[in-house]
This record gives sequence, structure tokens and C-alpha cells, in this order.
Amino acid sequence: PSSDGHELTKNRRFFMKWRSHFFTKGNIDEVAKPLFEKGMVIYMKPYIHKVQYYETDKMGITHHSNYIRWMEEARIDFMEQMGWGYDKMENRGIISPVMGVQCDYKKTTTFNDRIRIEIEVEGYNGIKLTLKYIMKDIYTENVVAIGESKHCFLSEDGSPVALRKQLPELDNVLKIGLKNE
Repeated sequence: PSSDGHELTKNRRFFMKWRSHFFTKGNIDEVAKPLFEKGMVIYMKPYIHKVQYYETDKMGITHHSNYIRWMEEARIDFMEQMGWGYDKMENRGIISPVMGVQCDYKKTTTFNDRIRIEIEVEGYNGIKLTLKYIMKDIYTENVVAIGESKHCFLSEDGSPVALRKQLPELDNVLKIGLKNE
């Protein structure tokens, strides 16, 4: 494989080791801080979506609004893989509304296609989070769409939350997921 493919495999293995340590030890700070300082990037298992018949229009093509739904499905899976599902955040009094979303459509999809959605933490400053979504047909490897969503973190009363103070464990996980510039 190419050097990029090798690096991705190496990073996925690293993530599994990191994730195993995180879930067995339960102390993200001792793991996350040194990795963040070294500029490590963590790759998550991609989300796979099977295009459903009801998601297509009269022409047999997936309606454009569904890609945004798939991004949400992938985002929820991504957060759960990091150990911070939306239910856990909300139980801790934090909500994360969508501030903006955009999607560039590259190729059409149809009923029964399998779409792999990979997510990268594109930006994170402790209060706002930007995620990038790359959607590919799993059989052809064609990019079918590229999207982005922007989120903030709020308390239940709607005031901004600095995760560094309120949920330092989640703050550290998002920092080590931040894409290297």
C-alpha cells in the first residue's frame, strides 16, 4: 500500500491501543495530554450507511437532504466511539447544537449503495467544534460527497460552555482528534 495507507493503518492500530487504555484505565488525561503535545491524530472506525429505498427520489437518486442526516448518524457514532455519546454529554448538562452545515455533492448514490463516512476534527477551540465528513461508495471508492458541520457546546440554559473547565475529559479527546495542520 501507499505510504498514506500504511500511515492510516498504523494510526488505526494506535487508536485501538489508545482506546483500550482509555476504557480500561478510565483516565484520559494521562493518555491524551502527551499525545496531543506530540501532535498525534486519532482515526475512528468509519460509519457505514446503506442507502434505503425511501431515501431516493422519483429519478431513483438519493435525495440531497439525506446526506445531512447521514452526517448526523456518523457524528453520533463518532462521539460514541470516543466514549462521549450525546446521551452522556446531556446527562452531564451539556448540549451541542448544530451552528451550520454544508455539503458538496460529487456523485449520485442509489438504493442499496453502501456509503462509508469518515469524520475528521477539522477545528476545535474548546467551545466550538468543526467536523469534516468524507462520504465514499465502499465498492468503487468514489467520493460521493464532502460535508462539514459546526457545533458549539452549551449548558442546558443555553449559555456557552468551555469544555476545558466543564468536561476536561471530552476536551482532551477532541484535542487529540484535531487534524494536524
